[in-house]
Amino acid sequence: MEDRVARLEGDMQEVKSVLSRLEPMIVRIDVTLTATLPNLATKAELTSMRSELSKEISDLRTEVSKDVSDLRTDAACLRAEVTAEISGLRGDMNSEISGLRGEMITGLANLRTEMIARFADVPTKTYLWGILGVLITAYGSGLAALAVLK
Repeated sequence: MEDRVARLEGDMQEVKSVLSRLEPMIVRIDVTLTATLPNLATKAELTSMRSELSKEISDLRTEVSKDVSDLRTDAACLRAEVTAEISGLRGDMNSEISGLRGEMITGLANLRTEMIARFADVPTKTYLWGILGVLITAYGSGLAALAVLK
């Protein structure tokens, strides 16, 4: 019996030694848990947050869908306005071009008529060469007459 008590006392020494080393660790774990646990969310809080977040995401999705739909409508209206404006500008430009074309044709016809009238009064090259030939002949005749008189 004494052997058993001696073995038991030895085992108790080991247990006390292990417990003395474990006690500071247990105290640190307790301090950490005491400081951390109040800040951690409970399962109910997480469930509540999840449902709130799902609702907010759903609301945001609905709002974004509405905004995108409004943007598409605005873009279609803007496209229609721009198309109408471009059509109006094309019509205006075509009428302006037609008017300018008519003015240009009339102006060219008037210019042609005026040039024909002016060039009718201006002597031609053949006429001028003929005059020059007559003058040279007269000069030559005059020189010949002077030579005979001398």
